[in-house]
Amino acid sequence: MTSRRRRVFLFVAAAVSVCLLLLWYLGNADRFQADRIICAIEKYRHQYGKIPDPADDALMRSLGFEGDLGWYPDYEILSPIHYKIRLIVGFDCPYATFDSERGTWEDEC
Repeated sequence: MTSRRRRVFLFVAAAVSVCLLLLWYLGNADRFQADRIICAIEKYRHQYGKIPDPADDALMRSLGFEGDLGWYPDYEILSPIHYKIRLIVGFDCPYATFDSERGTWEDEC
């Protein structure tokens, strides 16, 4: 392989790698934001001994939630110490769901 061909090959390989990395990041951006929100909820829970009240708009926005008619990501309180965060995109299942009791993400309908 000549030096010119090698440079062209490396340039194309780098460009494809950057594009794939960008597509991967954009596909997981909601999950990254949800992970930051979960960390903020856990910090709040450790500081105040309870999980945040979804009726407190200012608090929810400060934790990273978005929305006017409900919160995104979806936030469901199951008990005073147990909650779920659900990423609902579109109408079809499965939805990525974080369960605070298990501490894991799972697909759920």
